[in-house]
Amino acid sequence: MIYTINTQWNWEDERVIITGGSSGLGEELAKQAHQRGASCVIVGRNRRRLERIANSLNSTTGQKQRIIPFSFDLSRVY
Repeated sequence: MIYTINTQWNWEDERVIITGGSSGLGEELAKQAHQRGASCVIVGRNRRRLERIANSLNSTTGQKQRIIPFSFDLSRVY
């Protein structure tokens, strides 16, 4: 099922995994979901960018939701 970000869906206390979270659409989706009350795991290859985004978003809210960075290359076969 695919959801679009809108104001009618309650994001409070939701957990979201976002791939490509270190830039572009993934980064913006993490920001939007976080602003609406969701906790997010952002996955991407660039660990420093992920940590910068997570630290920035986590410092802007005193709420219980968190952004958790996870560096991983999903394009590689392990």
